[in-house]
Amino acid sequence: MSGQLYSFGTGRLNPALSASDKASQTREGYIEIITLADIPQSSASDSLFKSIAPAAGSSRNCGSAAVLATLTDAADETSAAALGFGGPTGSLRASWTNINVSQTLTYSGNALAIMAINQASGLPGRGAYMVYPQSSVSAGNADAATADPLLRSGTYASKSATGRVSTYISASLPLVKPLMSDLPDLSTPLVSGLADPMAYTAMVSKVMAVKAVHNDYATDPAIEASTDWVFSFPTKRFSVAFDYVQSKPVYNLMTGYEGTEFFKLAQTRCSPFTTVMRRRKAWATMFWPLLPMSSCVVQSRPFRSEPRQFLPSAHPSPPSPP
Repeated sequence: MSGQLYSFGTGRLNPALSASDKASQTREGYIEIITLADIPQSSASDSLFKSIAPAAGSSRNCGSAAVLATLTDAADETSAAALGFGGPTGSLRASWTNINVSQTLTYSGNALAIMAINQASGLPGRGAYMVYPQSSVSAGNADAATADPLLRSGTYASKSATGRVSTYISASLPLVKPLMSDLPDLSTPLVSGLADPMAYTAMVSKVMAVKAVHNDYATDPAIEASTDWVFSFPTKRFSVAFDYVQSKPVYNLMTGYEGTEFFKLAQTRCSPFTTVMRRRKAWATMFWPLLPMSSCVVQSRPFRSEPRQFLPSAHPSPPSPP
């Protein structure tokens, strides 16, 4: 089976970087996998399901009218159902392995899974339809779809632990014009009752946040053993980002534990840093949280990662495709 190769886009990286530095930044990071919709079974020969479903002795018809119709944004779930979509039901799992053959190194792990739970039944629920055409077409006002301070029509120059803010001064807002290909992201509301991307992302952040990290490590010099621990902040970009034009940080309201703001001004610093990874050097501008050492507890004991279930809110099922 052959597939189509796609290049990582660099349009959202720092425009001051050289082409080679932009290419380097596409080789590091993490992958978010979001279930945008289900495609329910249909017996109609011209349906979306029939067009993409593999069948013995025949190939997928990705140029069918049903498939091409999905390149236009559906205004609501009723319109989405007419295209052959249903609300996403999730249940995805993933793992990853990186192998450095020449140095006999292997890095692996399991992806963290987050799913919506039906409040009445306690079972996996149906989320909101979230398909956006992955095109360079303008998304217009994206305030209802993302908490990214660069893509929203209102953002802040600072914020305190209690959320007190000062308005960001710019000649044009949003700072980055949102495109359809920018959506959805981890801040796009998935369930009913949480239509505000900021409130939704605050809940996602609290679900993923931990107060302690437990893992094993090996540093035996006799066997040249070493251990890398990688800590990530998947929702940090929704709380604080960087305006490349004015070279200043921009903030959003993102209330965390005990009613305090994630990445408030007092604990966030914008600074350049050098990353050296196996004979390759890259410059970038990033935000690092300045957290007190007492907030990080590391203990040497086995660590078990399991799918996280949250969001006890049932989303109504969209109409069934015709």
